[in-house]
Amino acid sequence: MLLKLLDEKQLYAKIWKCFFGVQEVAYLGHIVSHEGVKVELRKNKNIKGWKIGTSIKQLQGFSD
Repeated sequence: MLLKLLDEKQLYAKIWKCFFGVQEVAYLGHIVSHEGVKVELRKNKNIKGWKIGTSIKQLQGFSD
């Protein structure tokens, strides 16, 4: 049905970017599923590992 609609509207999709019949899809560092959107686990670990800034400059730039 989806492919027929795309054809009718002359819209095209790159097959390597398409996912059919999957429970979740990784997109821009997030996991998108029927449950909603959540951050990828490896990204979450990186964020939790950030050092807390002690100066204005560090807080503005998220740097060490």
